[in-house]
Amino acid sequence: MDSVLSEAKKTLKSCGIERPGLEVNILLEHCVGCSLEKILAASKKTLDNDTKKKFFELLERRVLGEPLDYVCERSFFYSKEFAISKGVFIPRSDTEVLVRAVLVEINKEFFSKPVILDMCSGSGCVGLTLAAESECKMVYLADKSAVAVSCAVKNQKALGLERKTKMVQSDLFDSLPEIKFEYIVSNPPYVSKAEFELLDKSVKDFEPSEALLSPEGGFSHIKKIAKDARSFLRPGGKVFFEVGASQGKKVCEILVSLGYDEVELLPDLNKIDRVVVAKWKN
Repeated sequence: MDSVLSEAKKTLKSCGIERPGLEVNILLEHCVGCSLEKILAASKKTLDNDTKKKFFELLERRVLGEPLDYVCERSFFYSKEFAISKGVFIPRSDTEVLVRAVLVEINKEFFSKPVILDMCSGSGCVGLTLAAESECKMVYLADKSAVAVSCAVKNQKALGLERKTKMVQSDLFDSLPEIKFEYIVSNPPYVSKAEFELLDKSVKDFEPSEALLSPEGGFSHIKKIAKDARSFLRPGGKVFFEVGASQGKKVCEILVSLGYDEVELLPDLNKIDRVVVAKWKN
C-alpha cells in the first residue's frame, strides 16, 4: 500500500496540488470507507485490486482538476459534514461569516424562536447550520435547482433536522408559502460575467454556473431578493446577504433605496466586506 500512496502523492504534487499527502489520505479513506487510522491498524495493509482500481479512478478525476469535494462527495462547513454532489455549489468557509452574523442577531432575542428563510440554499449548509445552532422555530430552505434540493434533503436527514427545517424547490420567492419570516438569509449568485471568466478552472469548469453568475454586473439576484423580501419579512425583520469583495457599498445603497434601514457591512476574517445586513422598517 505504501508504494501506491507514494505514487499517488507524486502524481498530485506534479499537478500543483498544494497538500498532496493530505488529499491522498482523504481519497483513500473515501475509497475504503473508513478512517486512515483503521486502515493503517489493519493487519492486512494491502489494497485489493477493485479498491486499487477505484482509488486510481478517483485520483485521475482529481488530476483533471475536479474539486476534491465532488470526488469524495462530501464537504465540511461550520465543523459539520455535508453531502455534496455535482451540480451543487461547494460550501466555502467565508460563508461562515454569514451564519455567525445571523446567530448573533438571533441571540439578541428581538424575536422569540424566529422563523428563518435560507434563500438560494444549495447544499443546505447555511440553513441547516442555523437550525442546528440556534433556538429558532423553523428554517425554510429554498432553491431553484432540484439537484440542490435533493442534496439538502440528504443533509437534513443526516443531521436529524427534519422537524426543524422545510425544503422548498422555488425560483426565488415564486413557490414559497405566504408566511412572514423574522430573518431572510441568502448567499445568492453574485458573480458578474467578467469575474466568472477570471475564476479558477476548478470552479469555472466544475461548479454550477447558475449558482455563481448573476446579470447586471452580479447584482440582479440580490436586487430581486431584496425587493421581494419586503413582502415576506415581519416589521423589524432583517435580511442578510453574502456579497462579493467589491459589492458591499453598492448593496448597501440598493437596500437603502428599497426602504431598508440600519444597514451594516460586516467583514470576513481577511477584513474583506462579506456580509450586508439590513432591517425592514417597523
